[in-house]
Amino acid sequence: MDTTKKQAMEILSHDANQVIELSGDSLIGTLSSSYPILSNQSADDIVHGLDDDLEIIVKRLIGQSRDLDVVTITGMGGIGKTTLARKAYDHHPIRENEVAMYANICSPHEMKFLSLENGWRLLCDKVFGPKHDHPPVLEGIGKEIVEKCQGLPLTISVTAGHLSKVTRTLESWKDVARTLSEIIARQSDKCLGVLGLSYHHLPSRLKPCFLSMSSFPEDFQVDTRRMIQLWIAEGFIRTSKNGKSLEEVAIDYLEDLISRNLIQARKRRFNGEIKACGIHDLLRYWPSSMKMDAKFSGCPLDRSYSLPGKIWMMKNLRLTKLEAFKFYGSTFFRHPIKRIGFPTSLRRLSLTRCIDFDWVDISSTSMMLPNLEELKLKRCRTFNHKWRLSDENKFNSLKLLLLSGANLKKWEASCNNFPNLKRLVLKGCHTLLEIPADFVDICTLESIELHDCPSHAEDSARNIVQEQEDMGNNFLKVYIIHNNYCNF
Repeated sequence: MDTTKKQAMEILSHDANQVIELSGDSLIGTLSSSYPILSNQSADDIVHGLDDDLEIIVKRLIGQSRDLDVVTITGMGGIGKTTLARKAYDHHPIRENEVAMYANICSPHEMKFLSLENGWRLLCDKVFGPKHDHPPVLEGIGKEIVEKCQGLPLTISVTAGHLSKVTRTLESWKDVARTLSEIIARQSDKCLGVLGLSYHHLPSRLKPCFLSMSSFPEDFQVDTRRMIQLWIAEGFIRTSKNGKSLEEVAIDYLEDLISRNLIQARKRRFNGEIKACGIHDLLRYWPSSMKMDAKFSGCPLDRSYSLPGKIWMMKNLRLTKLEAFKFYGSTFFRHPIKRIGFPTSLRRLSLTRCIDFDWVDISSTSMMLPNLEELKLKRCRTFNHKWRLSDENKFNSLKLLLLSGANLKKWEASCNNFPNLKRLVLKGCHTLLEIPADFVDICTLESIELHDCPSHAEDSARNIVQEQEDMGNNFLKVYIIHNNYCNF
């Protein structure tokens, strides 16, 4: 274990800014996924009214039954099934226990709606804070609002988010109660109708930002920085009078949406910044008329439609400033790489599952992207199994080259094609015969990493490092990795 730990730390510390990407069952993948997920809720926060459910679940899971129960949880959307399951999973008597050899599949645990008392406590938590310091005049109308939410935690939370933004007067709260009554009277799906109340009262600047969340797949944890860049590129963010940057304004928008319980903070960094966010499943299924307000990259990104041909003509995309671009392709994306027209400012380019992929197109990008420092090609397959670079194809600034899942068989290149390459990473390139032998003359090359590659490709890497050592150069490292263990 000490040897394995030392090897892992050597890889991780090799370049703090470039973490080697391994599969889920690999050594480093296990280490990187072991960090805890931080949410915007405290460890003791639980939807009021679930305490009894939690006690029942725990007793069934750790009871004296000979077989271990697998307890399923049922209930309508927004009632708190995920919250209850997470709390049960994290419950101390249940967590690091032995699992029986066989499990007994028993009757499901059906969740009940919140009582008026617990619903009122939940609303007070969201609107007034843990001390429930509220004007007494609001208690009667507040409980009336809770009753109209029909005991559904998600509906109460979203309604509370709306109430937290209106004035704390009896008349304002009465307006909310009247609107809820109208929604309940005319909507066949009362839950979605009540949730729509908060949306319709959103400031116009926040509506497109919220609606853009439907562009991501269900249950997807959206990287906050990526989402902010999309908001800015689409023109959803406007400059503020106090001199804040576009990024700072976008963070303010995000915090506002979270405070309204329309967006959930799924992960936070240790300094409190939001790392990833998402929305509840129910909020994805609002009537299509609500989503018509959004004008986001022409269509939802999770439907695999073609990327708009004029994407680079969006005025707010900063073509002169864009430095990183990641593309995830599908069978519907039929545009060859050479027709995309990447901005010359790109420093990092990642392409995944590109159709109609051609190695010739990648060679030509060397002249189109003079500032490119990182190039990652993942599962980009082609009928042409040969990549030949001519003397004109020079990646002058490239420092990292990663090929993953490529059906590349023969690779013809010289040290002149990659004069400043530092790291070469090959993953699952099962047909590759060898690494170009001329790479031995790349004086900047610091590491070659092979993950589940054929033995002849591994031998070529060993030959390169041996020739370097024969010339007195000992700084080049070769890492050969197979699943859960490493050979050096």
